[in-house]
Amino acid sequence: MISKSELRVSAITVNHNEKACTLDLVQSILSSSFQPVEIVIVDNSTDPDEIIYEQAQFRVIHTRNLGYAAALNSGIRTASGDYLLLLNNDIIFPDGQLDNLISAVKDPREHIALSPIICTGPQNEVEFAGFTPINPYTGRNRSVTVIKSGEALSDTAYLHGACMLVNRECVELAGYLPEIYFLYYEEMDWSVQLKNAGCRLVVANNSRIHHKKSVSVNKLGRKSYFYLNRNRILFQRRNTRWYQKIIFFSYLLLFSIPVNIIRNFMKGKAHYSNEFIQAVIWNLGNKKKVDGAV
Repeated sequence: MISKSELRVSAITVNHNEKACTLDLVQSILSSSFQPVEIVIVDNSTDPDEIIYEQAQFRVIHTRNLGYAAALNSGIRTASGDYLLLLNNDIIFPDGQLDNLISAVKDPREHIALSPIICTGPQNEVEFAGFTPINPYTGRNRSVTVIKSGEALSDTAYLHGACMLVNRECVELAGYLPEIYFLYYEEMDWSVQLKNAGCRLVVANNSRIHHKKSVSVNKLGRKSYFYLNRNRILFQRRNTRWYQKIIFFSYLLLFSIPVNIIRNFMKGKAHYSNEFIQAVIWNLGNKKKVDGAV
């Protein structure tokens, strides 16, 4: 067991035209009993009224919008903590929950990366208590919403990108978050890199945080749908064997695309099918932008 005085934590988040939301997160961190926490905000806002400037309680890195992973990587490079707390700006830590998450770290020498239980909505229902592995043939998985009672830590296939507490040595072993995704699936791919580097991925079952769900993603609308599907295909390209790719693309072309077109047409969202097709075309036209991409 480590004492709090021996553990340095840097919290890194990204602000993109959501100043009030980001400052709510900062306040919830500052209100935690675990202190001090170095807070780094990577600000890539385009609206002058939403830009955050440095204050005594936090540092700010101003950058253009190169995607969520690129922004977090900028913060990681400047942070000084032994542990890196990577956060969506729409997260809130209720009283004691940040302390519970950090207390789950028993030994700073252990190569471990954690996400807490993530709750959302007015009823604070469980959104995440772990992830199942992504099926290499269909590209599908699910979020576990049942908490494993009696277990302080439970293994998960992937961390949740809204909140990840990672030993800095894990980053040194696995490398930075892959920036090719821009939005969605970067934490899934990074989780694979972390596991391949020998890091254990777990859920801290004694820590529960609240996820407000970012409005910046909602503003993307149909482009959000494009990135979600583009990156699901990209993840499969980067993380499956050759024969699995053959089966996956057969499944995609013979089942997923036709079903997607029919489903969106029936919902009155035929234009979303175009985003799905564009996601497929992007992957077919960017064959070289897969391996070794940061």
